[in-house]
Amino acid sequence: MIRFALIALLLLAGALPAQDKLTWESEKKPRRLSLLRTEKKKLLMVFNVPEDSRPYLHPILAPDGNGILTEYAPAHHKHQTGLFVGFLDVNKRDYFHNRDKDYFLQDMEPATITESDKAAATMLLKTNLLDKDGSTLLVETQDWTVEDKTTHYVLDLACSIEAKKDVTFGKHDYGGLFLRMPWRAK
Repeated sequence: MIRFALIALLLLAGALPAQDKLTWESEKKPRRLSLLRTEKKKLLMVFNVPEDSRPYLHPILAPDGNGILTEYAPAHHKHQTGLFVGFLDVNKRDYFHNRDKDYFLQDMEPATITESDKAAATMLLKTNLLDKDGSTLLVETQDWTVEDKTTHYVLDLACSIEAKKDVTFGKHDYGGLFLRMPWRAK
């Protein structure tokens, strides 16, 4: 089993009042989990867990509510979907640029979620990365903890990957955890 952890990705914005408890709202079609501040039902971010695609976070809203910090599938990079994990050249398969049913299959339950009395929430989700014959090559488990610090978020991701077959990873300049932020030439 390969294991890596990516800790404390901070997304900064303006000051807000005292911390509020976080809560999840779930939708079945499309499969997504929205994370909100409980008191005012203010949306913070959405975990999208499509049945036959890779999971991703979008939108991630600025903590003060003024702006969206992620971008979904811009015309010039359709494969970039907010904040996601994607690998290139795994047994000659590209899980970064391809995100459809020929590459991914989610577990039947979209996620295991936890709420607490603190301004923090956790979610665990599993994705099957498929080989060219449609069988599971890797099982990726993403264990997310989100803390709302009112002026910024702390996103903690522990990602483990279990090989179901012999696996070779190719070398690339990018891949793994990827964040697509809005960008305009102006």
